[in-house]
Amino acid sequence: MPLRHSGICKLGITVSKKFGKAHLRNYFKRIVREAFRHIRHELPSCQIIVLPKTHKHMPIFAELLQDFLHQVPEGLSKLTKK
Repeated sequence: MPLRHSGICKLGITVSKKFGKAHLRNYFKRIVREAFRHIRHELPSCQIIVLPKTHKHMPIFAELLQDFLHQVPEGLSKLTKK
């Protein structure tokens, strides 16, 4: 979701209990926040909401960096076309 007045990109993470036990939920949130922190300055002004469904494949840090760098600009371009 693009932001109009702010010059920063914001992150929201919601992980339900269906994802797994508390240590898995906390680990997921921790690596997502760290990946976001590393690339925050490269992203346009936006709000990113992360809602994982299951932990069948727990992403590693490098995968999250690539996902943020490729999917966020792609998602924003789809929003601005409407």
